Amino acid sequence: MEKNNLIPENFLKLLLLIRLANKIEGKTRLHKMVFLGEKEEPRVDFGFEFTKYNYGPYSFELTKALDSLETLKLINIKTSLLALTDSNGFQTKQFSYTITEKGLQITEKIKVEKEVVEKIKQLIKKWNNVSRQNIVEHVYSTYM
Repeated sequence: MEKNNLIPENFLKLLLLIRLANKIEGKTRLHKMVFLGEKEEPRVDFGFEFTKYNYGPYSFELTKALDSLETLKLINIKTSLLALTDSNGFQTKQFSYTITEKGLQITEKIKVEKEVVEKIKQLIKKWNNVSRQNIVEHVYSTYM
């Protein structure tokens, strides 16, 4: 991947993932997709550290990167309240991630190895439309 002095390489890969997916529904899904990209597609190493958390592997670095990309107006993070409540009685939220026009322009300018782009596309095809439960079960049964 071509170096960019302003945006770290792992942020650029994350931005490319969101662009190629068009839309990613759910914070858990996004975290698990990045985790699986690192575990199952070695050429797609996003470079984020993961720790065991409520729904399996979670990256605080990834959350900060997403917040930074939103602050830079490279992605949109939409939050919707769901009718469901969690085990503590709190109303659950659904996050959706999309790329902005500015983010699109940046991803069009960077040079990414064709193999990396293809691996990210495979990751999206495999996991972006699987239920949240199935992706979490896969991660737990395979990596936890």
